[in-house]
Amino acid sequence: MKRKLSLVILACFFHSVAAADTVLIEPRIVGEQTLFEEQLRPSARISANRVVASVIAPTTSQSAVRPSVHLLAHDAWSGTPVCARWLSSDALYEAQATYDLPATLPANGVRLAYDSAYVDTIGNLTPERLGISVAKGECTEQADHFAPAIWNGDAGAPIDHIMIYLNSQSADDVYVQVNPPDHPHFIECLPLDHRHTVAMDRRCRIPFDVFDQGTVELELNAFRRGIPDDPIRFSVELPSP
Repeated sequence: MKRKLSLVILACFFHSVAAADTVLIEPRIVGEQTLFEEQLRPSARISANRVVASVIAPTTSQSAVRPSVHLLAHDAWSGTPVCARWLSSDALYEAQATYDLPATLPANGVRLAYDSAYVDTIGNLTPERLGISVAKGECTEQADHFAPAIWNGDAGAPIDHIMIYLNSQSADDVYVQVNPPDHPHFIECLPLDHRHTVAMDRRCRIPFDVFDQGTVELELNAFRRGIPDDPIRFSVELPSP
């Protein structure tokens, strides 16, 4: 039986975005209920079909506000709902929230309010320890169109690549193909070197110069004893230049 990968995508950008006067978006409120849920479990529970995309700035320049999520969405996402999901690498912490983006997106992106009750536990986690995805649509919909976000990073720092963190379920080899099936570029995904790898065990570094479109189509492929798993296809939509 073929398996499906669970993945965490970390995308980062080559350009700088001014962080000043960034609009803060609160989770959606329905009646008296805020659509933000989180839990910290005593033991890990992982779904093999769970797909999580995470976009941060992998630099030494950090945000003064922690934890923080800075979303860099394309203009076409204006006025649409997005679903943000968090998952720690040890699979003990998990959260999700629904946000409604403004009708006009500012050029410097928006910050997603993240009022966690577990700031002391997850607030300072690195990208390899906490994955975050921001997908277009409601949290009840299939997550396969993602926008880049920055986790605890300086939105004004220049970045030149995308990182993908995934749970390959101990696959022998993992590769990502850029803009399949026409693009011949394959990139190997390397094992993570820390011990807390229940929810993610590989990282794929994708240089930004392989992208020539606003929407980047990606396909993840894992192999076990030479036999491929079912591929995972998704897209990352970059903000307008």
